[in-house]
Amino acid sequence: MSSADGRVRVWRRRGERLDPVNVIQRDRYGGGSVMVLAGIYHNGKAELITVAGNLMSQKYCDEIIEPVVVLFMKQHDVTLFRQDNACPRTARYTQDAIRRIIVQVLPWPDRSPDISPIGNLWDHLGRQV
Repeated sequence: MSSADGRVRVWRRRGERLDPVNVIQRDRYGGGSVMVLAGIYHNGKAELITVAGNLMSQKYCDEIIEPVVVLFMKQHDVTLFRQDNACPRTARYTQDAIRRIIVQVLPWPDRSPDISPIGNLWDHLGRQV
């Protein structure tokens, strides 16, 4: 039975609580995800990078920073790097790797969306669509 509150109710006899016929399997979180990362600089943009699964600090350094970001910065003579304060990017492991590899990191103030160029990009994209 379903009701106005969206809850599903099942009528069952005593002892039938976990019978397979009374159990409804649901995926509450949409099942799986893909993270998309991109980079922009004064003269253009970097390639879009997709990362399957969870992005932890070591995976971020091994799969994004060292092979992609450092190579991109060298190819385009970029000396300043900026990223947001997401957990994989603020972890001690990541911070140590970035200090070791990259010349200068621009700090990102906490809760400061005003210096984020991506907000303006989404706004422009929304108006174009």
